[in-house]
Amino acid sequence: MAGLRLAGYLYEMWKLRISDKSTRHLFFNYTIDEPVWLALAMTCGAVCIVASRGTHLTRVLSLALTSLCIMPAIFYLWGDYRWYTSVIFLHEQESGNATTPIIPTVPLHFSFICGLSHIGLLIGSMLFLFEQISGRLRSTQPASFTRVFLICGLVFAGLCLAIFGLDLYALGEKIFYKVFHGSEQKTPFLLMLASIFALLSSNPQHATLALPACLVVLLYTAKSTLFLLLSYSYLVFKGYFREQLCDLFVTNTDDCFATVTTGGVFLHMFEAFIHLAAAVASIFLAAIVMRVAHLRREVSNTDVHYRTAKSQALIRWIGVVHASAALVVIGSSILSFVFSSTAMHPLIVIYLQLYHIAVAFSLIVFPLYQICVSEVIHEVPVARHALLILSAIQFFNIVTQLDYRGTGEDLNVIWKLHHFVEVLTAFGYFFTAILVLRIENVIRPDPLRENYDVLDFDNPLAAEMQDSELNEGYIQLRQEETI
Repeated sequence: MAGLRLAGYLYEMWKLRISDKSTRHLFFNYTIDEPVWLALAMTCGAVCIVASRGTHLTRVLSLALTSLCIMPAIFYLWGDYRWYTSVIFLHEQESGNATTPIIPTVPLHFSFICGLSHIGLLIGSMLFLFEQISGRLRSTQPASFTRVFLICGLVFAGLCLAIFGLDLYALGEKIFYKVFHGSEQKTPFLLMLASIFALLSSNPQHATLALPACLVVLLYTAKSTLFLLLSYSYLVFKGYFREQLCDLFVTNTDDCFATVTTGGVFLHMFEAFIHLAAAVASIFLAAIVMRVAHLRREVSNTDVHYRTAKSQALIRWIGVVHASAALVVIGSSILSFVFSSTAMHPLIVIYLQLYHIAVAFSLIVFPLYQICVSEVIHEVPVARHALLILSAIQFFNIVTQLDYRGTGEDLNVIWKLHHFVEVLTAFGYFFTAILVLRIENVIRPDPLRENYDVLDFDNPLAAEMQDSELNEGYIQLRQEETI
């Protein structure tokens, strides 16, 4: 599947050679490092093929690679949608004709289909590999929680479709508020993933893995709604710059007919309400997941608590350092918005300052979760596994900067401070993942150990060397022998 996506990407790039320069620039800006992740996905497929008849170690490696590829697949599906809608909207504003084929729609549709299929294949492979490694573990949870997961999964799917429908309708009808911000939010794609994991969490057979994954996706979903809510509040407070739309966005004001309409205001309000509902539903279901996690608390003896206390303390202090640095970044970004936003163009305010505030909040949301669960991760496996998944995703997300590649790095000191803090927190997330693995190894050492029987081998020279004069009494070493 990754090979098909790579072929579609190359064909799409080849077709774009006849497009205008701005279209090609947007495409490469959003997808320039997508081939790297597709190469990782193809490596994951090769390892999964080997793991089908391989050892425990290859299955663990394939599970790690499969889990790692899910979030980039979601992000790049969003990236394809983002550049497509941005180019179409810009072209409509310039030419007034939405039917001109300036981008290759057929390869794009092919990429969307392959992307959705790839995500489903990754999730299915992850569940299958987890069952192969850990056995068919069944989660025990009350029937009322199962119904909650089912209802929330359907609600998330409905919210996802509603956001897509509103966004495409506003784009096709040229609603005025689309000039302020396009399809910059990942919320519908994360809602789609949250819906899948919520439905899987209702199944006792898959809940062991689906619950921590669902918790992580819910945190990301709640965070992703912040940008649209902030921009909506800002635009409403400014009255959508009702008297300045033509002066702000159109060069030839004599031909400008952009106006603030009642229907457009209502549609924007409804879109903001859906995002608010998505944030509230995500927080609600995250609380339910933590409630279920505490119901499945493991019995921890004194020895385990003593051996994991140092690692838990380090995890807590790493979270405290991350949260302290995040408060500095959030405070500086808010101060920059308060004192300098009045003299800037609305697009600069939205895309640099408000977007900066929204992204900066991710620096504190995840450390707060890390601090809250640091005392109980040796007893609550869902919280422990969610922290491991979250640390791995955040580490790779910061390293690749998928959210805001190069945004504002040459404009002000605030963005440079943000980038510096994120580089430091990347190391913190890496060490947090290592510490969680150490705690997991103390609690459950067997699943992390390799089956050493596969390392036994018959030395073809052993029979001849046992009787030789140079190697009297040579005995082939075996696993059970001690030296």
